[in-house]
Amino acid sequence: WGDRFPDAQKVAVLAALLGVPEGRFPDTLALAPLRDEGRAELVYPDSDPLIDYAVAHRPDILRGEFRVQQTRADLGVVRSEFYPSLDLSGTVDGSREDDTGFEEDDFGYSVGLFLRYNLFAGGASTARLRETRQRLAEDENLLEDTVIGVKAEVRQALSDLELAQESVRL
Repeated sequence: WGDRFPDAQKVAVLAALLGVPEGRFPDTLALAPLRDEGRAELVYPDSDPLIDYAVAHRPDILRGEFRVQQTRADLGVVRSEFYPSLDLSGTVDGSREDDTGFEEDDFGYSVGLFLRYNLFAGGASTARLRETRQRLAEDENLLEDTVIGVKAEVRQALSDLELAQESVRL
């Protein structure tokens, strides 16, 4: 706006843009003087740190990374269906009739070792494994697409900034 318009007119236009009732600020309000921008303010920023920051902090990317981690964990659970399970159990029982003192032969001990292995699951385990692997590939691809989109958004914003700076220079 520079010196082309008087301050009163600038204040009236600002009030109208801000939607102030009757398009008018109180008479005691004045605009603060603005300093001219120097070259330091118009320097085009380096894109790499901005892209790195966006990739590290964008919620959609963080959500995608979590989804990939979760699917990898699910893949481990599904793979475990192909392994046998081994359970160990043990008990100690004591009983005594007509006497309150326990002796060594009043106790009974038992130990059990159980091995379970699914010999035939009808292909269900293999199907779940394939499904989880496919879901992992899909989640990884979605994450990669999201990262590419975020990088493109940052580059577009920087391009818009450069165009705006050029129009200010003119």
